[in-house]
Amino acid sequence: MSEQQQTFLKLVKQYETLKDQLNTVSGLLGMVMNEIGAGTFLQDPDTKTVYQVVNPAGVFVPYKDVDYIRTKKDTEKQGSLSVKKAEEAGFIF
Repeated sequence: MSEQQQTFLKLVKQYETLKDQLNTVSGLLGMVMNEIGAGTFLQDPDTKTVYQVVNPAGVFVPYKDVDYIRTKKDTEKQGSLSVKKAEEAGFIF
């Protein structure tokens, strides 16, 4: 396996761990914002940054020139890459 491929695998594991953590924090943040209520202002006493809880008009979706898809993990129901397609490419499960 090339050094680039090893680096990819290392980074994709780190990315997916961070993504899972971000999803967890995002869900908790959403619950708290719902409890606080739209229109509420808060200021961070350390940074003096002011936040307002709002109901967004839309959601920003980042665009990527290159991305990856993968087969499911043991804990998942489905992945973005089918096991059949991976097997056809010569991989063994």
